[in-house]
Amino acid sequence: MCTRFVFLSALILVAVVGLAISSAENELAATEIQAIRSYDLNVGEDRHLDINRQPLLETDLLGGVSHPTRPQLGQMDAAPYILHATSGKLNKVPAEKVLLPHDNDVTPQSVMYGVRQAPEGTIYFRLYHFICKSIDGGRTWTTHPHGDDHLQRKPDRFAILPDGKWVALSNDFKHGSPVEVVASTDEGRSWQKIGGFELPEPYHIGVILDVTCLPDGTVLVAVDVLKRDWKGTMICFRSTDAGATWQGPTPFVGWGSEGGFAHTPSGKLLSTIRFQSKDGNYKHVSLAESFDDGHTWQNWRLLTSVAGQAYGYPVALSDGAVVVIHDTRYGPGSPGARAIVSYDEGRTWSNEVYYLDITTFTGAYSQSVTLADDTIVTISGTCDKANNWEAARTNTDYHAIRWKLVRP
Repeated sequence: MCTRFVFLSALILVAVVGLAISSAENELAATEIQAIRSYDLNVGEDRHLDINRQPLLETDLLGGVSHPTRPQLGQMDAAPYILHATSGKLNKVPAEKVLLPHDNDVTPQSVMYGVRQAPEGTIYFRLYHFICKSIDGGRTWTTHPHGDDHLQRKPDRFAILPDGKWVALSNDFKHGSPVEVVASTDEGRSWQKIGGFELPEPYHIGVILDVTCLPDGTVLVAVDVLKRDWKGTMICFRSTDAGATWQGPTPFVGWGSEGGFAHTPSGKLLSTIRFQSKDGNYKHVSLAESFDDGHTWQNWRLLTSVAGQAYGYPVALSDGAVVVIHDTRYGPGSPGARAIVSYDEGRTWSNEVYYLDITTFTGAYSQSVTLADDTIVTISGTCDKANNWEAARTNTDYHAIRWKLVRP
């Protein structure tokens, strides 16, 4: 993952290029958005000191056993198992693995477009050029094309509502540009613009962390917002009418990016957030939790202890266990996706780790869903034939991995 400074430089470049858009298009977009909702609420910024920097778990070496070697991980990657380090032993755990269709315009980070499960159990994974679909719990997959060619912006993070409707949000990273909302009723084969919302002054650029559908059908989105001086914070918006109108913003956490939401059996909402400090000392997975469906957030704290374990995605099981699968890009051990476990909805974390794959560039990014029997279906992106972002776009593979926790 590029540093924040490289990321911001890219944003500046995109903003300059965006000036070429015709004034007529800009005026039309502004009129459409303002007719829906406009905000002038100023919120707090740069609340980095709010985070508890004492990690919940020392994640450099878990399970009381050395990291598997690269040859061991290579053998695992090609076999129907993953590795589980616990109680001083490295054990094989049965796993089903399926190589998904190849897209020539993605990187391992493209998994952030979203892996979602519909109410009836169908699993969807959006790549750049097509959508993968599984109706048998991730064992087999079909594809169909995106129907977004007519849109000015490509749909970004998305959620599936109780009636099966898809709602996606996007932002084009231009100063003053609103967040647009589009919807699909045919599994992403076609999309219609249904609304959007302005970012609150004085913020001008928004980067979407993730979007989720709450049990009552409310759509919740977390957005990282930046001012012209690049100071920022994170805020939430919500919609109770399938994305047509939005309420907010409400405070989330201080600056962060990349993460997700998990709904636990007790009703708690748990979020992972990539925390990266200005001084460059932190690039870690952090956690925050909400007990009121995302209206307020508390207990923002580091989860991982190693820099480069930065992107994590949470999933909750029926008995209160929570699994966060995170990247490891700089070691210790070989780069790849690792899963850490809490058995009490994220309050404490177990001294064990699962090794899911192996990669060489950027670490492995993944998202997961759970089935009715608590099988975890993880979609993980890896790249072992490139050492730069351009090469990664044609050399990234995605696998669906079906596996279960081994209870202590």
